[in-house]
Amino acid sequence: MICAGALLIGWAAPAAGQGKIVSGRLLDAATGDPVAEAMVALLDGEGVVRDRRLSRDSGRFALSAAGPAPYTIVVERIGLRRHEQLVEETGGELELRLTSDPITLPGVTVSAEPVCSISSGAAGNVLGDAWQLVQATLARTTLGTTDSEAVFQVVTYSGEMDRELSVQELVADTAVMREGAPFAFVDSATLENRGWAEDLGRRQVRYFAPFPGLLVSPWFRANHCFALEAEEPDTLLLLFRSAPEMTGVAIEGAFVLSRSAARVASVEFRHLMGGPAAPEQGGEIVLAQAQDGAWYVQEWWMRTPIFARRPTNIRGPLALHMARWRDELVGYRFRGGIARPRTRRTLPDGA
Repeated sequence: MICAGALLIGWAAPAAGQGKIVSGRLLDAATGDPVAEAMVALLDGEGVVRDRRLSRDSGRFALSAAGPAPYTIVVERIGLRRHEQLVEETGGELELRLTSDPITLPGVTVSAEPVCSISSGAAGNVLGDAWQLVQATLARTTLGTTDSEAVFQVVTYSGEMDRELSVQELVADTAVMREGAPFAFVDSATLENRGWAEDLGRRQVRYFAPFPGLLVSPWFRANHCFALEAEEPDTLLLLFRSAPEMTGVAIEGAFVLSRSAARVASVEFRHLMGGPAAPEQGGEIVLAQAQDGAWYVQEWWMRTPIFARRPTNIRGPLALHMARWRDELVGYRFRGGIARPRTRRTLPDGA
């Protein structure tokens, strides 16, 4: 059995002059309809991924092979059973029929009762099915490059805005990233004792943002409660909120699920803090799927509040017994990033 994780790690590019094409079409075994946007990978005899692509709307795929046959084709897509097929020689068109293994997301009209304990295998109910979809997407999401030839054009930005969200200061930087992660997030070890923020002293607070792997970790499941809510006919929200006993600053948010596409479109979050209201604080992680089928962080942003101490100007007999200063929201700090994959490899014309 070939490890599925091998498809999500680096792969070896075909050697010059040894390119062969393995092509075919993916069809639904029950209906005969073409299967689009499935990840199709070609592995050599040692289990090394030589190429991988998303199938097109027609279900067609074309992969570059290197070295002699046999090869193994592995097909993966949310809602379908993982399919493996041995290819003993190149040439000719393959026809792969895939079996459905759907994740059911039935209609939800009201919020479900929050659940503060959810397991990765909690299937058989709406909440369990929604969590299964979240796991299937986020567990495969990378923060950086998806293979040895993928190049990300990354734009990072930061600055400040006033309380009406008018930008007062902006700094942006563009870079090409070939390896590593373009975005930095916090891990569960840091969060376990501090919560979702760190007090830096002198009225400075650093707020933490989650990353996809953390959001489906055992730590996150054990320390947050979940509920479901329908937002639009095709959109389902899997809501989350830090458990009451969690230490430090808590967080709440939602996984935004698309029923028709059976995927996680984005993750929204906001920190739960005491003191003056900061209604525009929080952030979002937007996911996308690269041409090779891997999920990646396409965009992320986060706003955190800026407070200033103002005199209360309280007068009269009670002035001595009341606080002379109050915290007032004056604006937000923001930071974020956008990644666009650029791949040098191209499919042959007509593939």
